[in-house]
Amino acid sequence: MIELQGPAICFRDERFDLAPAPEGPHFVGGAIRADQRGLELGTRPLQRIAQLSAGLPLVDALRAAGHVDGHGLELFYGLAYSGCRMAWRCTPGRCELVELEPRQAELDWPYPGAPDELPLEAWAVAERRPWPAERVSDEFLDGDPLGPEEGLVVIPPLRPGGVPLWDPEGEAEGVQILFRVHVGTGCVRAWNRCS
Repeated sequence: MIELQGPAICFRDERFDLAPAPEGPHFVGGAIRADQRGLELGTRPLQRIAQLSAGLPLVDALRAAGHVDGHGLELFYGLAYSGCRMAWRCTPGRCELVELEPRQAELDWPYPGAPDELPLEAWAVAERRPWPAERVSDEFLDGDPLGPEEGLVVIPPLRPGGVPLWDPEGEAEGVQILFRVHVGTGCVRAWNRCS
């Protein structure tokens, strides 16, 4: 597994690595803006992990397909839902949650006192490089092929505003959150994996 310093966005044979930037157009953390519909949540809310803005080819393709608006793509995850696997469909300003496992959150997960909302931190593209879909498949998806209309966003163990996503054990294990995004359907699937 590749060790990342910040979010990585893989789409159409390119990889975009983000780094903290005070005036950056992309964000880690902050409040969820989208109107959430679909499945009922358990006892804890989802967290906005990132918001990706226009200028990234994945976001621009989603916008051209009518799945996101000028606010870009919000990526959220159930940090309080141990082993969370979830999926939703994007429409401008709204998301429809269609899958959430487990259905109930844990009180002290991922660690006691973990916030329901992560601090907002601005990020920008630090590096753009060729990254063939086969390499994305091998290095992030355990060989599962990434389709031509799919993108992958990988979030390493970050500390937005000094607040960790995971407990010390999760950080040591290098837990990553993966978001597989289908441009044609606007469907996003999210899960986590350890190194």
